[in-house]
Amino acid sequence: MDRILAVNSELESQLREIREEHSGRLRLGISVTRALQVMPRVLPVFTAKYPEVTLELTESGSATLEELLQNGSIDLALAALESTSTSLAYELIEKEAIGILAGKDSNTAKRFAPGTQLSLEQIQGDSFVYLAKGHSSRIIQDKLFRRYGYAPPVLLETDSLEVGRRVAIEAGACMILSNVYADDYVHQRQAKFFPLKDFENNRHFYACYRKDEFIPRYTRDFIQITTEALAR
Repeated sequence: MDRILAVNSELESQLREIREEHSGRLRLGISVTRALQVMPRVLPVFTAKYPEVTLELTESGSATLEELLQNGSIDLALAALESTSTSLAYELIEKEAIGILAGKDSNTAKRFAPGTQLSLEQIQGDSFVYLAKGHSSRIIQDKLFRRYGYAPPVLLETDSLEVGRRVAIEAGACMILSNVYADDYVHQRQAKFFPLKDFENNRHFYACYRKDEFIPRYTRDFIQITTEALAR
């Protein structure tokens, strides 16, 4: 009888471990720049709670991450997207506003006070740094430029938001990006951020996963930890 009870107890413990989902694999997709913000804050908390969960990281632009999620290459994407796909579930982590980053030596920075709402029609004589296709900011930029028939000189096109941001700041150029990247570095370099006038941004920072997939507890906790970390 004691042996049977011991076996039952061990079996119940194993089943409880499975139910509570303390081990497994999380294939996470995120952009390089967002990873710089998120991973140092989130990973220590997550690994302390789930030491037996293996995290596999894929770093790419938001539009590419959405494709990887839909074809099953990753389990979870943290990306700036529009919540439009009927096959994906979206959990809002952080709202974003889109604007123009202008280096201190640009005409735009010299003409306007930081925080002034500007339209593209007010940007004159400045070159732009472009992000490569696949980034959410590039998608927004291309739509805006087409809408206004705007074609500024291209100083640089890069796949790295951080490279683009630093080049724009140091070279006195402009760049379309989210307000979340107008951080202390931007202010230290005396660059300015201008929210776009008459523009409603529908791309925000979401945790995304496929609706038809089972979501383990550790994945849900990763989303929760990320949301709390960025809210602080």
